[in-house]
Amino acid sequence: AFDACIHAESFLHNHFGQKINGNNAGRGALGVMCSYNSINQIPACANPELKKLRAEWNFSGYVVSDCWAIANIYEHHHFANSYQEAVGLALRAGVDLDCGDTIQ
Repeated sequence: AFDACIHAESFLHNHFGQKINGNNAGRGALGVMCSYNSINQIPACANPELKKLRAEWNFSGYVVSDCWAIANIYEHHHFANSYQEAVGLALRAGVDLDCGDTIQ
């Protein structure tokens, strides 16, 4: 699994801030997708930084996982000890929908 080692805060604000938070001609994103990879050793769909979308940017859309990304939190990243733990991490991070069958 790929791990992007970056300063996540500046990356998000510089590349996605205006599009996600609604400052793009008055229209914000309806949804965002967390990916398979890790950011600074934390799987994207389990990353608590996702909470900033709603808390700091007033994002009111949905967060969907890339297909099988929640299963990958356990299977490939070895960040969780079970599928159940991977689901819990993703839900607590702010994921609403699973493109896969890990959340049932």
